[in-house]
This record gives sequence, structure tokens and C-alpha cells, in this order.
Amino acid sequence: MYKIILLIDFSEEYSKGLLKGITRYSREKGPWIFCRMPLYNRETLGIEGILNWAKEWEANGIIGQLYNDTNISQLVKSGIPTIAQDFKERFTEIPNITGAHREAGAMGADYFLRKGFRHFAFYGFEHIVWSRERSQGFEERVQKAGYSVHYFDNQEESSEELWYYKPSALSQWLTSLPKPIAIMACDDRLGLHITETCRHSGIRIPEDVAVLGVDNDEMFCEISDPPLSSIAQDAEKGGYEAARLLESMIKKERANATTLWFVPRRLLPDNPRTFMLLRMISLPRL
Repeated sequence: MYKIILLIDFSEEYSKGLLKGITRYSREKGPWIFCRMPLYNRETLGIEGILNWAKEWEANGIIGQLYNDTNISQLVKSGIPTIAQDFKERFTEIPNITGAHREAGAMGADYFLRKGFRHFAFYGFEHIVWSRERSQGFEERVQKAGYSVHYFDNQEESSEELWYYKPSALSQWLTSLPKPIAIMACDDRLGLHITETCRHSGIRIPEDVAVLGVDNDEMFCEISDPPLSSIAQDAEKGGYEAARLLESMIKKERANATTLWFVPRRLLPDNPRTFMLLRMISLPRL
């Protein structure tokens, strides 16, 4: 029986998918015992405190969101098998659970191009790997079709405060964009920023602005008005494969810093209201 520490934000749909995959593997191959460590321990205790707890609890492995700093070497030296979720940047010292983020961005661009849009924008974070690569995939596909991408980049905000944004600056940017425009947000949380700000600014969705997120986070998609369309990721499969890799590391069958990649699963159909409105919009032709 293995004892596994989970240092993951369980309020996010993506992380919930990882947990489903991890626990499914545990039921099939285990059983395992889990310690759901609160994320504030990462802030208050740091790597050293997490490692001390892991040793006291006699943990066999760790899966979690970790900062990219020099203290990660302490985990490596401890010998406790650890797999990182791509929280900010990927690690080279330990395995990563990550997604084909460029492919998700390309999928979003294809979605909008099929709708006939001529203007495109991306809303995200340049300093976070999953957002940056989604924007790159989005822009590459849009440019290949002969168009350009407008950007509003939250460079000043820290990754642990992704909920925060400045409505006034975002409103000015949205108002300045050519219309109608298709905007891809790096995830559903930021997609909700767009729909909220559009409502406050009197910008019509989807007649003036069409919005697409990533993760298919039901809470964010449904609280949005109109509901947010989103790209679903196969996080459950990622969690399952991460658990498989962790077990092989515990058994010392594998020790190299393997990166686990999973692809975007599907783009969820438009909600009925958005779909009908998009069909009714007459987009300008070149």
C-alpha cells in the first residue's frame, strides 16, 4: 500500500480530472492512501516543510503543483518520487504532467476560422507555460490563414492570483478591438473575465465578441452569461498515466524525468443561444 501526497488545487476542473485518473488507477492497482495537502502549505512551509511532512508521514510519492526554484533539488535528493503538474514552467529535474497546449490553441483557432471570423485576439499570460503555448498554437494557425492576433497579456499578475484582473484596462482593450472579433482565453477563468467585462462595457456576445476558453470548467462556463464554450482536456487520462508512472518510480523501474503529454479531447458544442446567434451574424467578407 502506497502513501501519496497530493498538492493540487482541487477547486479547478482540470485538477479534479487529474484526481479522477489518479484514484481510478489506485482502485485498479492499489489501494493507495492519499494525503490531500492544502496549497497554502506550499506558500507557508515551502519545499523544505513539505519534504519534512512527507518524511514524517513516510510518503512513497508526491504529485503536485510546485514552484520552479532551486529548492526542488531537495526533493530530488530526498529520493521521494515526485511528479509535477505544469503549474508555471515545466521541470527538467522531475517528471511533468502537461498538455499539448499548442494543439489546444490551434483547435481554438480552427473553431473560429470555420465560423468565418477575420479578427482574432488572445487573452492570457506570457510567463506561464500552458498559456504561452496555447497562444502560440492559436497565433500560428491564425497567421497561416492570413490573419493576425491582438494580445492583452497579464504580465504583471502572479500565477497564484489568476483570479485577479483589472476590468477598466480590459474594458479599454476590448472596446478598442475591431469587431466582430473572436477571442480565445488561455482558460475558462479568463474566459469569464472577458464575458463579465463585455457585459459591463455594453459589448455584445457573440455579435461583437465571441469567446472560447479551455478546460471545460463547468462552474466558470455556466456562471458566464452567455455560457462559455470551451475546449475539454483529457486530464483524467493524464492523472491515470501519472499514477502509473509514479508507481514505476516507486518500484525503481523508471527514474528519468519523463514528461507525460495528453491532448485536448474535444471542443464542446456551442451552447444553443451562442450557436444560433453566431449563425445569424453576417461576417464581413474580404
